[in-house]
Amino acid sequence: MIITKIQQQKHRADAYSISVDGAYAFSLLDEGLVKSGLKEGQEITEEELNAIRGANEKPLAFDTCLRLLEFRPRSSRELQDRLKAKKFAPDAIEFALAKLQELGFLNDGKFARQWAATRLGQGKGPEFVKGELRRKGISKEMIAEALEEMKASPEEEQETLQRLIKGKMKQLHGLPPHVVVRRLMGFLARRGFSIDSIQEALRTVRNELKEKMSEDSNGEQGE
Repeated sequence: MIITKIQQQKHRADAYSISVDGAYAFSLLDEGLVKSGLKEGQEITEEELNAIRGANEKPLAFDTCLRLLEFRPRSSRELQDRLKAKKFAPDAIEFALAKLQELGFLNDGKFARQWAATRLGQGKGPEFVKGELRRKGISKEMIAEALEEMKASPEEEQETLQRLIKGKMKQLHGLPPHVVVRRLMGFLARRGFSIDSIQEALRTVRNELKEKMSEDSNGEQGE
């Protein structure tokens, strides 16, 4: 076996792609490359290659996670799935996640609270947020704690619903009242609000639509 190419990666100045016998084999961080002593044209046994790859996979997995966390907070499940997709070995994945937790970079409880606060602030309902967190691998207990901590008062929730309704009503102008109500109900339900909260919010809309219909009817009679 021969090291046929050592190439600096385009999007990572501190990482190199190692090719063996003309095919990509694995990646090394610059520190790992220096320690390995690998050179293009060097002959290497499979045992030596596996040893170098194994010694460098754990720090590379950890570094990969740090780069992912630069973009946004992530759950343990999200990072685990990304590392699996990149073909990291199970022990390297376990090492990276454990080290992140030890250093305070990875905390699913904190992540759940931050995610819930952000999404609720964007007008998403509790059920919608619950589904998102479940898909990100957060436990039922952590989800419940996060939503309870970030839970809005009934008055605050109604304010959010009325704001969403006001924005949506612009798209429903001119439609029959029953169609308007049906579409608003579906719109709010898809955002994860409970049926009781939606019905309460739509009570005002129904009254306004009735008044408008009455005004229009009286206007036609006056003509």
